[in-house]
Amino acid sequence: MRRGSLRAAYIRLKAERLEALMRWREFLPAIVKALAEVLGDRPVYVFGSVVKSEITADSDVDVAVLVEEVPRSALRRVALLDRIWSAMERRGVPH
Repeated sequence: MRRGSLRAAYIRLKAERLEALMRWREFLPAIVKALAEVLGDRPVYVFGSVVKSEITADSDVDVAVLVEEVPRSALRRVALLDRIWSAMERRGVPH
């Protein structure tokens, strides 16, 4: 691929990402349902640049979930995150 083609592809990907981020509120119910599926009914908070309407193509959607206890083992934390990501993907949440 030529340098110009790579640059155009990069810009296109960034534009698509920004477009999806601008629609973060549309995905919030699916995110909350996915979290509830894995963690049970827990308080969920969104914070950061999306809440402040300071979104860039490099932004993400910061989500905090209050839980009783965080798994001590890194392996269990990763497995929990994998279950959450899988539940969100099943609901069409982009990443």
